[in-house]
Amino acid sequence: MAESIRIDALSKSFGSGPDTLPVLQDVNFSVASEEFLVILGPSGCGKTTLLKIIAGIVDQTDGAISLQGASSSGDVRSSADISMVFQDFVLLPWKTVLENVALGLKVQGGVDKSRRREIAQEWIERVGLEGFETCYPTELSGGCNSASAWPERWQSTRESF
Repeated sequence: MAESIRIDALSKSFGSGPDTLPVLQDVNFSVASEEFLVILGPSGCGKTTLLKIIAGIVDQTDGAISLQGASSSGDVRSSADISMVFQDFVLLPWKTVLENVALGLKVQGGVDKSRRREIAQEWIERVGLEGFETCYPTELSGGCNSASAWPERWQSTRESF
């Protein structure tokens, strides 16, 4: 199976000089297409920093990243189909469930409004939120907010890693 993500000797430090804080040191792994990887560790060990580096939100200090076989730089990652669900649900409180789920497609562009609504409705049904389409995040339980946040990320990428 082809590698989807490969991390070689990746390191990340924050600060400089005597105040340098090494967060990641010599991280190496690969993930094949359709393979799951779970990153576990104590609070503050660099899990989120690693994901932000892979997504192109933060630059690594050293090391290399390959996405679907292409060596990664900021330009490669910005054109890759990568989504990240943050630790806190990033739902816009003034938008309904349907509007939040369709947001990724709107940002990507190229999908007309009626098709975005149709795709969003399909995802809402997949995660069991039928009947909540017109609700706002403040009207939902934590579990429903979580279910609302995931489809927007999933359907905004054309290919899953």
